[in-house]
Amino acid sequence: MQNNKFSSPKPFGLAFSSLIYQQEFISKDLKIKGETVSGVEVFAKGDSISQQTTAGELKGYVKPNIWLFPFLNVYGIFGYTTGEIRPDLYIDGIIIEDLPVIGDYYIDTTFILNDVIRYNGKTFGFGTTLSFGIYPYAFLVDYHYTITSPSDLEGKLYNHFFSPKFGYYLKTKNKNLDVMAWLGAMYFSNNQSFTGEITVEEIAPELVAIFGEKALYSGEIEAVHNWNMLAGINLNIKHKHLVFMEFGFVNRIQASVGYGFMF
Repeated sequence: MQNNKFSSPKPFGLAFSSLIYQQEFISKDLKIKGETVSGVEVFAKGDSISQQTTAGELKGYVKPNIWLFPFLNVYGIFGYTTGEIRPDLYIDGIIIEDLPVIGDYYIDTTFILNDVIRYNGKTFGFGTTLSFGIYPYAFLVDYHYTITSPSDLEGKLYNHFFSPKFGYYLKTKNKNLDVMAWLGAMYFSNNQSFTGEITVEEIAPELVAIFGEKALYSGEIEAVHNWNMLAGINLNIKHKHLVFMEFGFVNRIQASVGYGFMF
């Protein structure tokens, strides 16, 4: 932005950013796998579940980027993710599946599954930002897609981010400084799976003869809400340095900070 008009950004950039968030999830498809003394695998599923499940992540990114057009930026994502899932489940009854002769069999028991599952792994992805406006107003739409390979979970984590924002340039007396504040929203698709181990006697002592002393459990979590609200500000210094801060609220609590260099 120069002389009350938007100027074309420098074509190349390198950005560093981080994101931390926490939100509520719903756990579903709880499965338990054990093994009899003869080596036969036995499976069960939770019947009725009451819960309060939360999860959160901390992500750090490096984003090389290029402006293909004055209004269109594309970027790569290279980084690292660490997170934790806290399933706090009260299970009322389990169903043992496919037993010989009798098939599925219901066990009237109650137990609590309260665990903290931590994971970390490398993250890769890509994204694009579309921006346009009439000074002092600006409208931005960002989309990016990431894949994380966690070391402590089965499979990979696939995330979609979509964020429309409405910005306003604040007046400053410093010609080398542009300040833009914005409000917006973010859609974040971050469904995950979780696994862990449980002592079978905690489920029901009589199941030890069927499942063994230890059993594996697994399940999936889905976010209660995918959308939240955003508020943020960025500082463009000498049209070379970009510093930004962003906060999310309503449905998902998050914070993000970053720095970018344009050349």
